[in-house]
Amino acid sequence: MAPSGNIHLRSILKYLVANPSTEIPNPPNCRKRASVALIIRIRPHPAHWPPEKPDHGSPDYCKESSNLTTDRLDEFFSLPWVQNGDPEVLFIKRATRTRDRWGGHVALPGGRRDSGDESDQAVAVRETWEEVGMDLSPQNCIFVGNLPERVVSTSWGRVPLMVLCSFIYVLTEHNIPPLRLQRSEVGSAHWVSLRALLSPSLRTYEYCDVSDRLANRGTDITRTFLRIIFGQMVCAAVKLMPSESLYSDIPSWLDLEDSVTAGSPLINLLRQLCTTDHAGSANRDRPLLLWGLTLAILTDFLHLPPTYNALSLWTYPTLTPPDIQFMVWIMTYSFRGKKQLEFHQLQTTNPKLAIQAPLPNEFNFGNGVTGRLMDGYYNLFRRAVVVALLARVTVAVGFATALCVRYRRGRNLSSLRV
Repeated sequence: MAPSGNIHLRSILKYLVANPSTEIPNPPNCRKRASVALIIRIRPHPAHWPPEKPDHGSPDYCKESSNLTTDRLDEFFSLPWVQNGDPEVLFIKRATRTRDRWGGHVALPGGRRDSGDESDQAVAVRETWEEVGMDLSPQNCIFVGNLPERVVSTSWGRVPLMVLCSFIYVLTEHNIPPLRLQRSEVGSAHWVSLRALLSPSLRTYEYCDVSDRLANRGTDITRTFLRIIFGQMVCAAVKLMPSESLYSDIPSWLDLEDSVTAGSPLINLLRQLCTTDHAGSANRDRPLLLWGLTLAILTDFLHLPPTYNALSLWTYPTLTPPDIQFMVWIMTYSFRGKKQLEFHQLQTTNPKLAIQAPLPNEFNFGNGVTGRLMDGYYNLFRRAVVVALLARVTVAVGFATALCVRYRRGRNLSSLRV
């Protein structure tokens, strides 16, 4: 990213400092909370490599006793190697585990809040240390602030799972200690440039199992039935092009590959039809895809004023069957246009209100650009699916009736000839 891009990033970070997000209370019958850490580092350009030891006359931006966060950001981004460096974000690919809703997904370091955690931010710090071995203390990074909290839901927006809190950190050193991955939780870790994340050529779609979007995922037979009826969920995605990657130990990958590829081709085909692979997580040759909740968090971050226009990374989810997809498009067309218009008008007049203003629904997806645009979408989505299924039944009944009528006419003609 060019120096002007780093200035843009600094403006977003300073906006977060000046506009902290408020806490969202848990919806009724939903007590879980979780936190993630969006960690940014600056990868130095070879022509502007930082000195091994900082100058005594340079700003002491790493110390906890430094100036306010905005001053620390200004001091840090004034360094030549930072101005000419490439901002990168740390992602992890979660370990693949049976029946794990999030297994194999690309995510940010983080996890659920325990009873012993003092705050949501403490969860992000603890989980980052446990999962990747990174110390987020003030001596090593700048804590910028938090993104608008969001409610994670399932069953197409009907069942809340937890409140998710996202915290932003900027590493102040280029030579950080090697990551230490927690094998049981993390399959790999990847540093990805913001330039790559914003590249239009890397945008694609993810096709995930419908049962993974439901609160009660049911048995293999149930999931197969749902897959036949509803197809797959289609979500916006970005192909990740890491500049640096670290994997868990090789034996775990070999064991996983052996377990996946064992058996005859017919058995493997039946297994693929009757089970879900959590977005193809068991396939090492499959490209890393950023999608779903983590893509929404990144979009919320990059769309803060002054925006990178990161909303182009994200689209409304739908389903693969053409009839359902068409019905969803028709029944949400007016809603989507109205949401876009309302958001852009509010963002022009009051950017802070556009992101942090409370939403009217009893339980919603939270604030932030994607949360506001999704609020109310799944209500229309579910109706569109019902209408499409009723249309299928109507067509099937009509076709069966026509066949019966034709068959009876044929029999009557045969009897008359006799």
